[in-house]
Amino acid sequence: ADAWVPLTYRKQATEVRILTMNPSATKDPAFDWNQFVAPNVTFCLYMGLAVLPTVSEKLVAAGVPSDRPMAIVDRASLGASQTVSGTVGSLPSLTAARTDLTGPAMVILGDVVAIRDRLSGSAGASPQTIPTTPKQALSASLTSMSQEDLISLKAEIDTLLNSPTRPKRNADEMAA
Repeated sequence: ADAWVPLTYRKQATEVRILTMNPSATKDPAFDWNQFVAPNVTFCLYMGLAVLPTVSEKLVAAGVPSDRPMAIVDRASLGASQTVSGTVGSLPSLTAARTDLTGPAMVILGDVVAIRDRLSGSAGASPQTIPTTPKQALSASLTSMSQEDLISLKAEIDTLLNSPTRPKRNADEMAA
């Protein structure tokens, strides 16, 4: 949901298949690559980031069109979550030099990936990540503040930090 990719969607996907996609799956001669040709199915491939180029090659070899929509959802539901969308043919090159994609990641294959931009509200824009901690919420709002407001906020923070009545907490307590 954070990636704005529905797993099912009227007239585009009525079935979801979840598979593990790691190096051993890509080397397994008994693995059924032809299943990916099935229409109206969304495939969710766990651990697919490291083997994406091989997976894309095998998909095309099995008959999956190279223009079939595909996305990588990296660190889903975390503050650092990000989604890169493309196609079976383009996604490996879109992600090859990306050092910021660290996993865990899921590859989503299917026509539902193509409606991501429409659902997120603006073509090409990444959906906004919802802050899950007070620090994330504050950080997200700081970027829209003027320099004058930031200076004023800094003065308030300095006052709070120097207050003798403020309880001292370590970073571990604050993160909990």
